[in-house]
Amino acid sequence: MSYAFTVALFVGVWLALRVLVNPPDWVYLVGIAASAILSSPFSFRASRVLWLYWFGGLQKKSTAH
Repeated sequence: MSYAFTVALFVGVWLALRVLVNPPDWVYLVGIAASAILSSPFSFRASRVLWLYWFGGLQKKSTAH
């Protein structure tokens, strides 16, 4: 799950840089690495939650009684 989030992030950052700025190659590397480092806590938590709901048997709590 985390791998899928990271790949989607890499593609999104690459595409945004390519379309909006079209910088030299080193800027792609720095931009993608920085976005991966900054988003790793979110990616880890989101992938863990999805994994638990899909494969762990957790159910969403109902607020209605």
